[in-house]
Amino acid sequence: MRNTGTKFAIGLFVAMSGLAIGSREAQAADPGDVFPGSTGTSFFGDTYIYECSASACTTINTFQGISPSGDVDYIIASCGYGKVTSVQVNIAPGGGDLDMGVYRFSQAVIGTSQGVGSTETVNTSGANLGTVVVKVYGYNGATGSYGLTVSCG
Repeated sequence: MRNTGTKFAIGLFVAMSGLAIGSREAQAADPGDVFPGSTGTSFFGDTYIYECSASACTTINTFQGISPSGDVDYIIASCGYGKVTSVQVNIAPGGGDLDMGVYRFSQAVIGTSQGVGSTETVNTSGANLGTVVVKVYGYNGATGSYGLTVSCG
């Protein structure tokens, strides 16, 4: 786990899940953790937290990967002063068919994108949320690298 020292506005969730806190990113990789959209069983996965804390911040960008087959990434994205307006996954060239779901902390689905192209997008502006959980996974065991962009407004 990485820890660079700054608190997030989502401390209650973090305290309950045992995640390490960082200024831009925290990571937990504890098999068996239950996150929105998971089956509640152990998974090969990584969980990342990103916060866009400046009042002028409009995007959160990160580059991650799904590997090995069956891996699942959970990204908790917080826009701090704004609301999450959209989430987009751009699959790197040569990557497999990656899909995503966007969730509330209550595990309610905001939207999913399960296309076959190199970009997956979910519009979240109607949800009126400052923080969302993004689940990125490979369709039928696919693997690959991806860029994630969370837009804040």
